[in-house]
Amino acid sequence: MFNGSVLDGGQQWLNIRYAAPSTGELRFAPTQPPPNFTDVRDATQFGSACLQAKTSYDVHRGSEDCLFLNIYAPGNSTALSQLPVMIWLHGAGFINGAGNDFVSTNLSRTANTIVVTVNYRLGPFGWLALDSLSEEQDGASGNYGLINQIVAFQWAKNNIVNFGGNPNLVTIIGQSAGGESVLAHVAAAPRGLFQRAVSHSSPAGLNLPSLKTVSKRNPGAFATFTGCGNFTGAAQVNCLRVLPAEKALSSANETWNLLKEGGLYWTPIIQVPTLPDQWINIYRSGNFNKVPIMFAK
Repeated sequence: MFNGSVLDGGQQWLNIRYAAPSTGELRFAPTQPPPNFTDVRDATQFGSACLQAKTSYDVHRGSEDCLFLNIYAPGNSTALSQLPVMIWLHGAGFINGAGNDFVSTNLSRTANTIVVTVNYRLGPFGWLALDSLSEEQDGASGNYGLINQIVAFQWAKNNIVNFGGNPNLVTIIGQSAGGESVLAHVAAAPRGLFQRAVSHSSPAGLNLPSLKTVSKRNPGAFATFTGCGNFTGAAQVNCLRVLPAEKALSSANETWNLLKEGGLYWTPIIQVPTLPDQWINIYRSGNFNKVPIMFAK
């Protein structure tokens, strides 16, 4: 049970842990369920944003322990309301931003809907793929940010009815990097987690790098700078997981100089279960989540 608050005629529950902290053995690893609890949890203050470096877009902030979501509801809704649900995925190039930044009190009230905003892992913590990690994780690594989002969708499917939402009337909405995440989920997410989708300000024709490509690139561009490039296999994985988080962050190439860098460095990748192929190819194959989708500039 969560102790939320009433603000500006709406209800809100903040800082809800939807997954286990992505620290220690869960750094650079698939998302795990949150721990069980039986007490009443305070949900009146935001949890931490996910750890991110200062860029031209945002300030240095956050923590690795960041897998929280926030829920906004109209003031008169109850657990019996069965209102439609919007799940918001923030933008900022897969390296910045937080669900906390999109305060949804007005949207929830005016649209008479439940709004869920989600934090997901960013930068190297969200997207690092290496052969050593793939060896540990059934042949695939990376896309931890996408996995976070899927686990948040599953949490909402199982729990949003308690906050007045209809788990069978869910729209996922994303802007920029969040919009690209929406395209990935329409292409390859487990069926039934959402019924509509909105992708805002995201290039539908974007080509994402493959697991093979980034597994060759990242050892020199990241592992070497962390000091873990001298190891292989499980020894390299252990080295990466015991690094201070700030050391891992400072070793990442996080910049918005897209012309100089040839595009974003930390992004979702293909040839992994969360995204087997370019999403445009998956759409052409016909094997995707066939839900109504809206594109917006």
